[in-house]
Amino acid sequence: MRYVPQSLRSRLAYELNDSWQVRHTLGVFTLDSDFDNTCAVSYDPKTNKVGRQRWQQQMGWYAETGLTLVGERYADNANTVALPGYGRWDALAGFRQKEWDVRAALNNISDKTYYASATSAAQIQFGDPRSLVVTGTYSF
Repeated sequence: MRYVPQSLRSRLAYELNDSWQVRHTLGVFTLDSDFDNTCAVSYDPKTNKVGRQRWQQQMGWYAETGLTLVGERYADNANTVALPGYGRWDALAGFRQKEWDVRAALNNISDKTYYASATSAAQIQFGDPRSLVVTGTYSF
């Protein structure tokens, strides 16, 4: 078995002015195991891509949006059941002050049905449907 993982990650940040910054992150991950995924059950996509854009200030409002693309991969060690690839779009907005931060994330905006993972051909997990998650933190 040949196991050759490859990845590329880039991150760019641009200062718009004294208080606003735009940040871009792109990750591309490839795993080539000659169609034998005994080292990584449920993971043999030809390519996974993650891209994120973030607009933020030191304090105050910030927002982020991202796209996750996952290629076809196998659900079992024998490579008999293939899970189709998928794309998922997420977004987040928040407000930050010195001691607290509150944010709302909208996950799977298009409400796409997809297979997120599998531990065998009999245990395939659907990805989460569209959801809104609101969280906050307070630091003292």
